Amino acid sequence: MLRVRERLTMTNPKILVSKREAAEMLSISLRMLERLIRRRRIDVVLVGRRVLIPTKSLTAFAATGDGAGPGNTSSAN
Repeated sequence: MLRVRERLTMTNPKILVSKREAAEMLSISLRMLERLIRRRRIDVVLVGRRVLIPTKSLTAFAATGDGAGPGNTSSAN
């Protein structure tokens, strides 16, 4: 079985994905993804009215489990 990081980079060459796609990629509900976004554990990019999520942010969250990736200043300690 592939690691989450490998699966994200192999199956999705997109730079930005929708919230629905992001939730699916992380195998979580849309509501949980929105909660993580509100808590600033996953970065977002606004394009007009659209809220898009960088795949790098998803990879960082999947790798650490706490979202301590680029753009996140919260610490797990």
